[in-house]
Amino acid sequence: MSTAFASFAAGSLRSERFTFIDVGCSGGIDPAWRIFGERLRVVAFDASVDECERLSSEETHPHIRYMAGFVGLPADHP
Repeated sequence: MSTAFASFAAGSLRSERFTFIDVGCSGGIDPAWRIFGERLRVVAFDASVDECERLSSEETHPHIRYMAGFVGLPADHP
């Protein structure tokens, strides 16, 4: 995501809390989302327990949570 788009969205939602779900957050959320500052709330999922633990230990934003879990269609889904 571009920083310009995030800035536009953040400006349009000046007084709103903004929540999003990131599926496959390996490496952390896109830094552009952080423009929302304290109004940002995130639940981020990744299949790797170790990666989620690493991200959680490094996260400084109080409303960003990294959760280990697989999110997707079953392997036998057409």
